Amino acid sequence: MQRYRESHDFYHVLLSFGVSLPSELVVKWFELANFNLPVAFLSSVFGPLRMEADERRRLMRTYGTWALRCGGSAECLIGVYWEKEWEKDLGELRRELGIWEPPQRFVEWRKEGRRIKKEKEEREV
Repeated sequence: MQRYRESHDFYHVLLSFGVSLPSELVVKWFELANFNLPVAFLSSVFGPLRMEADERRRLMRTYGTWALRCGGSAECLIGVYWEKEWEKDLGELRRELGIWEPPQRFVEWRKEGRRIKKEKEEREV
């Protein structure tokens, strides 16, 4: 558990997801498939409840399958000695660990979500 807590932020970098609620959930879904730890399961079940339903559905549709499949097929990250990997190119490290690109860059997903929300608010006015 100690190593999990110490390494969690590396997973955000490795997966290209920042530190917002939706990106945290994608990382937790990946961790659930990769580590099968109860903390990842609880976060992945209860965390989405803090989001609006439309955003939650979009997140799961866009990244859910990817995170679970990628996490399930990647090398187990809990045993990676990150201290030995500092100098390695991030793309090379991803390939070695079996991590592939998400279906959409998260920054694009966020922009699309803001546009959708704005259009919905304009229709309601």
